[in-house]
Amino acid sequence: MIKKIALGIVLFVCTLGFSQKEIYEFREYELRFGKPAKVLHDYFEKALIPALNKQGINNVGAFEEIGDAMPKKIYLLIAYNDLDSYQKVLSDLREDQVFLQASEEYNNTAQEDFPVPMRAIMKMRFNAK
Repeated sequence: MIKKIALGIVLFVCTLGFSQKEIYEFREYELRFGKPAKVLHDYFEKALIPALNKQGINNVGAFEEIGDAMPKKIYLLIAYNDLDSYQKVLSDLREDQVFLQASEEYNNTAQEDFPVPMRAIMKMRFNAK
């Protein structure tokens, strides 16, 4: 919780002092030992990436580590035009019925099969005023 508050404060302060250009969100998903990545692949392919594309977010990349490292990790990189775009997309996804319906299988995955909660890192690219 403290990390979320700190991130919010940093984002707010940065928007006051700079003219922002782009926001990058880097998500890391860690699969439980021996569990298949299908639930995440399906969620990205059928729900999240199409919903982001519908919102005008076309620069999305999904990556997997090569090899048999355990636990397996899947990464997602999303580029937003600016902080307002990021906030609008998050808000709109909560209301997007097509996305919510396409996400049902992912959201209803049994806890023992569900990926370890993701970690997200935000990076901003600024142009000074």
